[in-house]
Amino acid sequence: MAAPGDRSIGDLARFALAVTSDAVYCLDTEWRFTFLNESAARLLRRPADELLGRSVWEEFPDVHDSLLGKEYLHAAATGEPAIVDAYRYDPLETWFEIRAFPDEQGLVVFFRDINERRDRDVERAQVAEASWQHARRDALTGLPNRVQLLEHLDQLHRASGRTEVGLLFIDIDGFKNVNDSLGHAVGDQLLRDLADRLQRATRPSDLLSRHGGDEFVIVVESGDVARAEAVAARIQKVLADPFDVAGTALPLSASIGIAFASPDHTGPADLIHDADTAMYAAKRTGKARSHVFAPSLRELARSGSRWSAA
Repeated sequence: MAAPGDRSIGDLARFALAVTSDAVYCLDTEWRFTFLNESAARLLRRPADELLGRSVWEEFPDVHDSLLGKEYLHAAATGEPAIVDAYRYDPLETWFEIRAFPDEQGLVVFFRDINERRDRDVERAQVAEASWQHARRDALTGLPNRVQLLEHLDQLHRASGRTEVGLLFIDIDGFKNVNDSLGHAVGDQLLRDLADRLQRATRPSDLLSRHGGDEFVIVVESGDVARAEAVAARIQKVLADPFDVAGTALPLSASIGIAFASPDHTGPADLIHDADTAMYAAKRTGKARSHVFAPSLRELARSGSRWSAA
């Protein structure tokens, strides 16, 4: 333990500072070290005798203009404690938790190494982020899933209340036959390949998600009918280039329903339902095409009429 020099503290106080589990050092009004306990010397990686009587700004020059330095100066000027929950001192590659208490003779500084705590916090944050992503990502394709789709649509609605948001509901024609005849493993690989192809037809501002099975959804922001139909045409084009399915070249097509947000929608599910209804209209009229939703289609949906999705 280093002696406190001319700083006037009693033997009991000096003993308490020496044995506390926290690292402690004292600075006088000229910012010179007047006391360091063994924990402080160890964490600072400097013998106490080298620091006593020396300026903290000279011995640790990076501190002066840092957040910690500003907190020290503020504490000395106002008499208010300086509390820094997490400060990284780069030369030591160490995170510290720091509490500095001003008195008439300078500052008494308590600090501890929180590297392990920071590592645990980072690990917990990473686990939480991974869980959040897992809940919003389709495990097979890596695309956003229905949960993220609904959140995205809700955010668009809350941000602007715009009615020009468009949605394309995509159902792959004949996919069930591939799955039934060649097996789910081949079908799963085909779904991954489909996801890659569909991404080529979208812009960075569009959201492509897997709705389930062989159904995909694309959200088009600030779109109109012409824009949505152009996306639908690109989808048909990228699907027409044959896929390698179990050694067989297989071109595919899609039935695509197009709908736009409407003031009478009560939420994102209504927009998805309208696009789904339009998709079945496209399938009914010949597949490999798109159909724009019209309110007259709602009556068909209410009646329970559904067309073959094969």
